[in-house]
Amino acid sequence: MVNPEQFLPFQPALQNSHQLKNYQQQMQNCRGISHFYSFTTDNNLNNALVIPDNCIDILFDCNTHQPTARVYGTVSRYKPVELISGHRYFGIRFMPGIMPDYIDLIPEDMPDHEYNFLDIIPGATSIIEDIALRENFTQQIKVFNESMANKALRQSSQITQYLITEVMRNNGNIKIGELEKDIGYSSRNIYRIFLNDTGVSLKLFSRFLRMQIAINMIRHPGKPSLTDIATELGFSDQSHFIKDFKTLTGVSPRKMKAQLSQPSGYLTQA
Repeated sequence: MVNPEQFLPFQPALQNSHQLKNYQQQMQNCRGISHFYSFTTDNNLNNALVIPDNCIDILFDCNTHQPTARVYGTVSRYKPVELISGHRYFGIRFMPGIMPDYIDLIPEDMPDHEYNFLDIIPGATSIIEDIALRENFTQQIKVFNESMANKALRQSSQITQYLITEVMRNNGNIKIGELEKDIGYSSRNIYRIFLNDTGVSLKLFSRFLRMQIAINMIRHPGKPSLTDIATELGFSDQSHFIKDFKTLTGVSPRKMKAQLSQPSGYLTQA
């Protein structure tokens, strides 16, 4: 069972690579933010693969000569994100299914897309410059929090909030028929409400969550077998689990495990 307040979405190319220097991370768990993070890219690195996580990220390139910021929606399968070698980055990852109200887009416009921060928040140049000038990670967090203190989160319906909690409580393994009975809504209405609030269908949200849980199970000590993981996450068999995992991440669970233990990590797969 996943605790929504403690769940930490994982991006292996950003959080487990020796080609990213000085990686730092601080959980926030308020105002819809999962955690802040920062890193500096290796001189030979110009992209990193990201995988589905149901999250929106804001990533600041802290190059003091020309600082920029971009907003990323969750990807629906593994995809390279461009980084500039030798640059320092500061990021904010929102909790799964959460969209801040200051992003002037509808949730369905976010998955598999990225946007210039200034196109979404006009007049935010000073925020970008101020964050880029701060050498200290804690100071960058403070600047962001103070700059956005008066900005609201987009309020999801109570139905969507309940569904996210249930999906996490059941490790992404849910049955739509049971949800219909629980909340008294038809599957069509459940689909429409959840999609309008999060930008992804309930089925995809659950699928992405199961993959994230699987990665966390793989990378931690005392990890269970692939068969046990498949069973716990509700897959019909191990082969189905491996196929779905590879579709979303580009590698098998076994290869992911091996890559996470290598210096280069999960970075350069096509």
